[in-house]
Amino acid sequence: MIQNIGTFIASQLTELMKKISVVFVHIFILLLSLFYFLRDGDKIKKYIKELLPLPERYRKELFEKLFVISKAIIFGIFVAAIIQGVVAGIGFFIAGVSNVIFWGTLTAFFSIVPYLGTAIIWVPMVLFLFLSGNWPAAIFLTICGLLLVSTADNIVKPYLIGGKARLYPLVTFFVILGGIFTIGLKGLIFGPFVLVLVLTFLHIYRLEHKKALKEQ
Repeated sequence: MIQNIGTFIASQLTELMKKISVVFVHIFILLLSLFYFLRDGDKIKKYIKELLPLPERYRKELFEKLFVISKAIIFGIFVAAIIQGVVAGIGFFIAGVSNVIFWGTLTAFFSIVPYLGTAIIWVPMVLFLFLSGNWPAAIFLTICGLLLVSTADNIVKPYLIGGKARLYPLVTFFVILGGIFTIGLKGLIFGPFVLVLVLTFLHIYRLEHKKALKEQ
């Protein structure tokens, strides 16, 4: 049994190290991309605008909506992180963990990290409680972490992003969920963008279709 437990822990540690290395690579790519977008963002936006085969008024409308959805995504991510931190802090308090404000703040911070997210904080906490012999608190914190902390963003983010961008929350929820299932956590960002693009182009098509009918 000890040998099996040791093999399981070793395999899990190896998998964890792989995920941590992937996270650092993604953070590096994010920071590098952010640097170039901040430096050359206006040039890139102007170049893309010129490539779009649309009248100026439609290009302006399209970029305005993309700007709104960008702000909505940032707002949704950070507010969801705060909510996850508060929920985790309440769970830590009920489980009898000390310094709940500190651990709740760390949970909110790490909720932004891809793949691992809040589990970076509450999973080691559960293991510590198990090893300390506090089984009821460990079981409670496991349930709280899986059902509330880790899944809160899946409910909160679509509502916040949809409300801020004036999109129907249920549609936003399915778009984000489908994006995450299809391309991973990148779907959290690309899903709403695709939705806005589709809705904007449908709006442009409707306007042009009306104009064509009037001309006939």
